[in-house]
Amino acid sequence: MTEIAQAHPEAERFEIAYSPELNPIERLWLHLRDNRLSHCVFQTTGEIVDTCCEAWNWLLGQTGRIRSLCSYPWLERVSD
Repeated sequence: MTEIAQAHPEAERFEIAYSPELNPIERLWLHLRDNRLSHCVFQTTGEIVDTCCEAWNWLLGQTGRIRSLCSYPWLERVSD
């Protein structure tokens, strides 16, 4: 237990609400689902893996797309 948790036991009960709009990776997955991974029916696990790999490679081919989907002005300020 950290010093803060020991000093403030009520903090253990605090839970952050689920906020996908604040998580940059969620926008990336939404983009992949909307553009490459929706309306698919797979027969094997291998097909799922192959389709996901193709979708990822397609995304990597779009210069700057990951940065535009995952960058938030507030995130850059927090990271400094």
